[in-house]
Parts: sequence; structure tokens; C-alpha cells
Amino acid sequence: MNDFDIHSLVAAYALDALEPHEIELFDAHLPDCDRCQAELVGFSETAALLADANSVEPPPGIRDALLANVSQTRQLPPIVSDETQIEARASQPGNPVPAKLSRGMLTLAAAVLIVGGAFAARSITTDDRVDEIASVVDASDAIEIALVGEQGELTLTYSQSEGQVALLGEGLEALSDDQTYELWGIDDDGARSAGQFRTNDDGVVEVVLATAESTDITWGVTIEPAGGSLEPTAPVLYMST
Repeated sequence: MNDFDIHSLVAAYALDALEPHEIELFDAHLPDCDRCQAELVGFSETAALLADANSVEPPPGIRDALLANVSQTRQLPPIVSDETQIEARASQPGNPVPAKLSRGMLTLAAAVLIVGGAFAARSITTDDRVDEIASVVDASDAIEIALVGEQGELTLTYSQSEGQVALLGEGLEALSDDQTYELWGIDDDGARSAGQFRTNDDGVVEVVLATAESTDITWGVTIEPAGGSLEPTAPVLYMST
């Protein structure tokens, strides 16, 4: 008899870390299993949150330590589920199913994958943002403008050829989820939104916004409700001179 528990595949399934034959097996099982459907939602949401976390340099040797713990984790026999289908699948040539795979061991392995994926996702996102900022800052027509405010420092670099502005700053107030910073282009015709942005938890801004504004304007920043406003609803906190 095979001691494999199909429910234990849900974490790896959420991370797209299963072998093709395991995906096929789990796909057939999932529609009829409320337990796995509920756990899949939780694992998927956790993976997304971790992938969106701030980048952190992992301690030296963490990968080796985790892998060593995996190899030493006791594998208790799991509760057998859906035996007939699993044994039939295991008997097919070229599709072996492990005889003993504990849920705890799989969860630990999934944690390794999630953490590794979070580092990779953040690295890719950071690299893309750096490239976007560089394309604006290094443009031949780039103009650097200081936005003066009472808290922190905020610099805007505008490139008409790129149709974008790069905002770089530090020391700004980190806003709650129901608020956002909004950049405005201001002239005699009024104020027009050039986009919204947020800081990280440390008050640092590194963002690129698309805009069709010209250089003959004043730039200003206000705090608006989440989602932005059609016109400023709060005092201008930062303004170009």
C-alpha cells in the first residue's frame, strides 16, 4: 500500500513546483476537495505577500541550514487519502510516487521555495525599477528639479522625450493604506494629475511616472485619498521652485 497523501501537494502546487504527473494528479483531485481549495487560497496569498515584501539579505548559510533540517526531519506516516487513485497513478511506469512523504517535510520545503521566490521576485522588481529610473535620468533632455517641502528630500527628473518623470526621495512620511501621494503639473490652467506614488516603510521614494506635461509648469505634491483625486484636495506639501 502506498502511504502518499495527495493533500500534501497543495503548497507545492500553489508555487508551481510540482512535476507534470503530480500536477495532473492534483488537478483531478482539487475540484472535489474543499480542504485543498481553501488551503490553496491561503498558500497563494502568502506567497504573493512574501514576494511583495521588502528585500532582505538572507543570513549566510540559510539555504544549507534549511536543506540540512529537511534531511533530518522525521517523516511520520500521513493520513492516507484517495488511496485507489493514488495507487493507480503510482503503478504507472515512469510516474513513481514517494512511499513516505510527511506533510511537515513538504511544508518546510515549500517554505524554502517561498522565501527563495520572494528574494528572486524582489530582485527582479528592483532591477526593473532601476532600469526605468536610469532611462529617465540619463536621457539627453533630462531636467532635474528639486521639490521643496518641510519633511525629507524629493527630487524630480523630467524627460520630455521619454514622457516620464523619475521621483527620488527620502525622509517622507509613510502613509496609511487609505492615502497616497499625488504629483501635479500646475500652471495658469490649473492642476493636472501626473500620477500617484507611495513610499516604502522607511519613507523612501523610487518611482517613475508617465506624463505628457511640458517644462513650463510648476510641480507639486499633495496627499490624497487612495486611488488619487481629479484635483488637489489638500495643501501642497512639496513644490518646485
